[in-house]
Amino acid sequence: MVIMITMIKPFSALKFFKENKRKGLMTFVVLILSICAVSLITVLINSIHESYNDTVLKPFANYSIVGNTSHDIYLNQSVVDRLKSDSNIERLVPCDIDATNVSFSIGGGLTYGVFADKSDIGYYLDKVNDTVEQGRLPENNSKEIAVHRRVMSNKNWEIGQTVGNEKNSDEMLSGAFKIVGILDGPSITFVGTQTNRQGQYVKNELDTTKPINYAVFPKAGKMGAVNEMLDKINVNDASVTTYSILKSQGEESFASIDNTLIAIILAVTIILSISISALMYLIYLQRSDEFGILLAMGYRKSFIYRLIFKEVLALNIISWSVGLLASYLVIQLLNFLIYNPQGSMLNLFSANVFENTIYIPVAAVLFSVLPILSKMRKQDPITIIEGRN
Repeated sequence: MVIMITMIKPFSALKFFKENKRKGLMTFVVLILSICAVSLITVLINSIHESYNDTVLKPFANYSIVGNTSHDIYLNQSVVDRLKSDSNIERLVPCDIDATNVSFSIGGGLTYGVFADKSDIGYYLDKVNDTVEQGRLPENNSKEIAVHRRVMSNKNWEIGQTVGNEKNSDEMLSGAFKIVGILDGPSITFVGTQTNRQGQYVKNELDTTKPINYAVFPKAGKMGAVNEMLDKINVNDASVTTYSILKSQGEESFASIDNTLIAIILAVTIILSISISALMYLIYLQRSDEFGILLAMGYRKSFIYRLIFKEVLALNIISWSVGLLASYLVIQLLNFLIYNPQGSMLNLFSANVFENTIYIPVAAVLFSVLPILSKMRKQDPITIIEGRN
């Protein structure tokens, strides 16, 4: 008996599935498809957050906007004085703000542009870490703009093209502007020197030395202090746009989406985990004779328990890894065919993708191993071999 045990003992965690490829392959494929489904759902929902972060939040991580109210022509003078006296502010850039609408396969939003003196545009781009990739910056007092390459891709714009709602009624950008440059960098934005509103001020001979808006650039490490000061400005005195305000607005808008994501992931995980567990439970029920023979030969139940746990765990870990790899390939294909041409990109490598998908192998291991072990505890080798159960 000792000799026989010594000869048979080296069981590998996947020995059964190697010798029973159809059963192993069936479970393997179901697990991989489950991982792919959950990861793709998560990535697609994440893309909505990332689009908002790229098109709105990133530029405002470096500056804030303080502007006039709807009942004022210029920025309130008391607010101007307050900003100029703040020691935490490095530079105030007189400007105007406009926006263009962008749309992706999932989600969309606005990209904000800054219109200021050409010298201030250079400072602005330096602060938001963008550069001119192609073409040039707009000249002063011109109907010209330079646009980030991702916006150009998303809207199928080209250098030399004239854009704006005077050319296309579906466009949010007010007026008609010739594109003279392409920007690149982490902040998705566009720049110009004169909006329609600024042009009307010039035409009506209003005082253009008084600011409509200020782009407020804090000194290094002082963004928090500056935004805290800006948040205290009365809404009747000025309109304020800061990173924290935009982030809060985004979180509020996406709250329902996030709750829906959690519900979908939870439902999919439970259904798939139970299905996979039931499949694995049936496979192990068919192996009762094998376990009965091992017990009759002198193997301890603890050894068989560990063997079952190792088999199930190894299969799930391998399936999870291959499922993530398969998801990565699918996402790369979607990026190549759909998202990159739109100036966007799906990203698999975020924490919640791993968190949401790991629940499937964990739940599958628990829901399959525990019932199997519970059934085996109630059996002895003789009844297993005789098939009484």
